Amino acid sequence: MLGATQLTPAVIANIETGRRDDRGRRRREITIDELLVFAYALAAPLPVLLLPVGDEDAANITPNTQVSIEAALRWVLTDAPPPTPDGRVRDSEWWDVAAADVNLWKTLWRLLEELDDLRSDLVRASSHGRIDDPAMLEQVERFQKNQRDAIESEQRQTLSKIADQLALMRDRHLSPPAIGTRLGEDMDRLGVRRPGHEDPR
Repeated sequence: MLGATQLTPAVIANIETGRRDDRGRRRREITIDELLVFAYALAAPLPVLLLPVGDEDAANITPNTQVSIEAALRWVLTDAPPPTPDGRVRDSEWWDVAAADVNLWKTLWRLLEELDDLRSDLVRASSHGRIDDPAMLEQVERFQKNQRDAIESEQRQTLSKIADQLALMRDRHLSPPAIGTRLGEDMDRLGVRRPGHEDPR
């Protein structure tokens, strides 16, 4: 079903049990393509298959390089440059360049999550329970309006950052997601120019 016809039951069994290498260890190396197939089939995060997360305190990222699980995980998740056993940072300037495209995606996802949180905040600030006292009702509604104004101001700032992020990704020839209906409506409602569109004002 996944198109990996080379991964027969016999091959998978060999991967699981391994074969002895020149040091007598049982192993069967897999290709990157096979790793992706296994991760997809198992619905498993790639770092869990790459590193002994939850099983060991350290990971061998090369035959002669052992680092902490945290350092290895931060590297695999592009949060930090390749780790060294003594904890030094290496090749940080090159890493910033190499990881730039991945970090653009991560920044976009973070901004979209922030926008979702603000949408939830706006919903909560738009409703209240039954209030029979007119004076109290007026006070609550005034308070909620101030809340909504503050939330919409934050939304506007976040939407502007999202628009800038999408434009930056396109400039780097990436393929950012299209602006969906809801995101577009938010931008139009709050007067944020959509990336790739001329400002009508």
